[in-house]
Amino acid sequence: MKKNILVFVLCLCILFSLVACGVGNKEITLNLAFGERTGTYTGDLVDGIPNGEGKFTTTNDAGEEWTYEGSFKNGHFEGEGKTTWKSGQVEIGTYKDDVIVPISGSDLKHIYSSPEDYNGHCVEFIGSVFTAPEFDETGVYLQMWGDIKNSENNTIVYIPDADFKVEQNDYVRIVGLVGDPFTGTNAFGGEIIAPTVTAREYEVVSYIDAVSPTQQSVEVNKTLTQYGYSVTLQKVELAEQETRVFIKVDNQGSEAFSVYSFNAKITQDGKQFEEQDNWEADYPDIQTDLLVGNSTEGVIAFPAIEAKPFTLLVEGSSDNWDEDIEPYTFNVEP
Repeated sequence: MKKNILVFVLCLCILFSLVACGVGNKEITLNLAFGERTGTYTGDLVDGIPNGEGKFTTTNDAGEEWTYEGSFKNGHFEGEGKTTWKSGQVEIGTYKDDVIVPISGSDLKHIYSSPEDYNGHCVEFIGSVFTAPEFDETGVYLQMWGDIKNSENNTIVYIPDADFKVEQNDYVRIVGLVGDPFTGTNAFGGEIIAPTVTAREYEVVSYIDAVSPTQQSVEVNKTLTQYGYSVTLQKVELAEQETRVFIKVDNQGSEAFSVYSFNAKITQDGKQFEEQDNWEADYPDIQTDLLVGNSTEGVIAFPAIEAKPFTLLVEGSSDNWDEDIEPYTFNVEP
C-alpha cells in the first residue's frame, strides 16, 4: 500500500513538473516586438511562458506560415534560432528581442572564406558598387566590394526593387540574407567564388558613412565678419582618418571675395595641419571670386587630429587691396 502511494505521489510530481516547465504542443499568443502573434508552441515553458528551447509556428500579416525554432526568454526569441517560411526562405542566426542580429564588422570575414557555411544567415555591411548595375523587371543586381578600403570581398547583391536608384561607384548599405555562393570567372580566366545576398534593407549612403564615419561632431556655428565679408565655421567632424571642417562664406562687402581652402590651417599642441586632399570623397568646394551678395558653402579636409582644443585659421582676401583682412580665427573645443 505504501509503495502504491509513493508511486502515485511520484506521478503527481512529474505531472506538475510538466505543467510548470512543460514540453507540449499548445496554442499560445506571444506579444513579440513586431506585433502580437497567435500560433502553436512546442518546447520549454516556465509558468506557461516559453523559456529555453522551443518551436513556434504562426502566420505573417500576408497569411504565410512561418516557424521559429530556437532559444526563448520570457516569451521572446532570444539567442540562437532559425526561422523558416512556407515559401522555403530560411533565416539563421542570433536573435535579440525577437529580431535577428545581422553579422557585421570584422565577423563578416568568415563569410568570404567559406560562404557556403552561411547560407540563410543575415548580414549587414556597406559596400561600393564597382560595376554597372544590372536591372530587370524584378529588381537590380550589384557587384560590390565588401571591403571598400582595399577593394576586396566581392559580393553579389540582389535588391528586389526595380525602381531603386543606384549607380556605379555608389556606396550602399545592405541588410540581407546570404544565399548560395556565386561561382564564375574573372577577366583573366581565374575562378571567382563570391557570397550572394538578397537585400531586405538597402539605401545609398555618403562617402562619410561608408568610408570615414564621424567619431565626434562639434557644432560651432560661429560667424566672424570683416568689411562685410563673413566666414562661418558651421561644424567640425573628427574621424579616424581625417578632420572635416564645414565652412560658409557670405559676401556683403564691396568687392569680390575669396577664401582659398589650401591657405586654411589648424594648430593644436604646437603642431600645424594643412589641407589634406581627398578626391575620393568629392566634398563640395568653397567658391572663390565670390561676387557681392552671394554665399558659398564647402568642406575642408585636414589630417586627423585629437579630440582636444584647437585653433582654425581661415585666410580671406578681397579685390580691394586697401582692405586689410586678418585671418579669421576660430578657437574650437571638442
